[in-house]
Amino acid sequence: MPLLQALLNVLTAIVQLLVAVGAIIIPWIPLIAWATFWALAVNWQKLAAVIRSGAFLGVALIALLAVLVWGCVAPPIDGYHYFNLLGFKLSVSNFTGKLVYVMGLVVIMFAAGSAQLSGMFDGLVSFADDEEPADEHDSHGHDDGHGHSDHH
Repeated sequence: MPLLQALLNVLTAIVQLLVAVGAIIIPWIPLIAWATFWALAVNWQKLAAVIRSGAFLGVALIALLAVLVWGCVAPPIDGYHYFNLLGFKLSVSNFTGKLVYVMGLVVIMFAAGSAQLSGMFDGLVSFADDEEPADEHDSHGHDDGHGHSDHH
């Protein structure tokens, strides 16, 4: 009987541990999913080239739009966001607080991309070369009657 009681105690302790760990991890699941998506599901080789060619402005405008919509839809109860910064309680207005949160998400996005580009996830991600084949319609060497040949 003492062996059965000991096994029951171990099982109870394991369940209590899982519940305690779950209570800590569950609120962070959306942020973990956000970082995981940008680190493992996005081909940053292609996206970095697109962002360098001017799409950063689009990212900034979408972030600004998210701040504006979120600030209007879900303002804090007393109108302020509170941040504990080095022991000081910093209070900022609604839209400033939302800007801090959204910029945090954007920074996590770019940090995940930087980690992927550095090769940190080489064992986890492998994007096949899904380049579109070049349009070889004009280079096949015979006149197919479409009227775009050089000789008339």
